[in-house]
Amino acid sequence: MKTVVFSDTHLNGKFEEKRFRFLESLVANADSVIINGDFWEGFVISFDQFIASPWRHLFPILKKKNAVYIYGNHDSETRCDSRVSHFSAQQKKRHVLTINKTLYLFEHGDRLLPFGIEKKGVTAKLTYATVLSEKLERLITRQKNKQVTAFLLKRYNEKIKQRLRKELKPGEVFVCGHTHFAEHDVSNCFINLGIVRHGLAQYLVIDGSTVTQREEWYD
Repeated sequence: MKTVVFSDTHLNGKFEEKRFRFLESLVANADSVIINGDFWEGFVISFDQFIASPWRHLFPILKKKNAVYIYGNHDSETRCDSRVSHFSAQQKKRHVLTINKTLYLFEHGDRLLPFGIEKKGVTAKLTYATVLSEKLERLITRQKNKQVTAFLLKRYNEKIKQRLRKELKPGEVFVCGHTHFAEHDVSNCFINLGIVRHGLAQYLVIDGSTVTQREEWYD
C-alpha cells in the first residue's frame, strides 16, 4: 500500500503543463493520497474559478485514489463548498495514520503558526501580497540555493516545533506543510513536506512501514 502526501501546491489561474503532468503521474502511481493543505490558491482565485480551471483534470484521478483533503490557510474550509468531493473522498483539518505503532498526525500547520488575514473574502491588498511573495519564492527556489532558503524559512519550522513540545505525546510524529521548508527532524518527531511548485517537488511516500521524504525537479 503506497500513500503519497504532498502540500502547498497553491494551484491558481495560471495553468502549468509540466506541473500538471508531474502531479498526474505522482497520484497515478500511488494507492492513496493525502493533500496536506493549500492545494489551491484561495487568496488569488475563488473556489468557482479553481473548480472550472484546467486543474480540474486532476480531480478524477484524485477521487479515484480516495484522496484525503486537509484544509490549509489559503484553501480553508470557509473558502470551499461541497464540491471538494469532486477531488477528495474525505475532508478534514487533521488526519491520523498508525504506522509501526507510531501515530502520524497530519495537519497543514497554520493552527500552530497562523499567518496573515484569514478571511473568506479576498482583498486586493492580500492578493497583491500573495502574488508578490510567490514571485520572490520562485526566484529563490530557482536559484537552487538551499542555504538561502533555510535562512529565510527554517525559523518558521522552529516556531512550530517549539509549540509542538507542549502537546506532542510519545509515539507521535507531526506532519505539516505551511512554511514551504521541507524538513525531517527525527529528534523532534517533525516532518515538513515542503512544496510542489516553481519546478521543485517535495513530498512524502509511505510504503508499507517505510516513510520516505523525497525531492526532485519536474522543470
